[in-house]
Amino acid sequence: KDDLMLAVVEDQTRWLRESMQEVILRRGGPTTVGQLRALFDLVEQITEKENFHGCIFVNVTMEFPLPHEPVHIAARNAKQAFEEAVCQIAQRGQALDPRAAARELCLVMEGAYVTRHVTGDPTTISAARQIAELILSRHFPSADPLTAERSPPNRNSD
Repeated sequence: KDDLMLAVVEDQTRWLRESMQEVILRRGGPTTVGQLRALFDLVEQITEKENFHGCIFVNVTMEFPLPHEPVHIAARNAKQAFEEAVCQIAQRGQALDPRAAARELCLVMEGAYVTRHVTGDPTTISAARQIAELILSRHFPSADPLTAERSPPNRNSD
């Protein structure tokens, strides 16, 4: 059972990484904020699937609760890798605090997975997107809403 679950987690990790890259390229556009918004398209895609039963990584850690178990470690690593990828996007866009932006956005995504799974409410993603906009506006305060990219800092202010 452990080996099978480990293989499933590794497969899902690979799928999530590839899906994340695809959605960022296809829907995110050239801007950082656009790419971060596009992550919620991925959350929507996942939660709208007929066979959606919550976040697989959370489910696995419930099944394998001991933090030293290989499956638990693989699930934790997958979550951390996803957050790190979000952080890298935020860094490229010069977020005020890229690490905090990534953590906050990932928590909202996780909340969307859990809420959609528990309640079945299809409006969950809309609420998650609204919260994400608040996070983005706080971490990218100079973002131009038309281009969704942060303006470069003014270095000539004497």
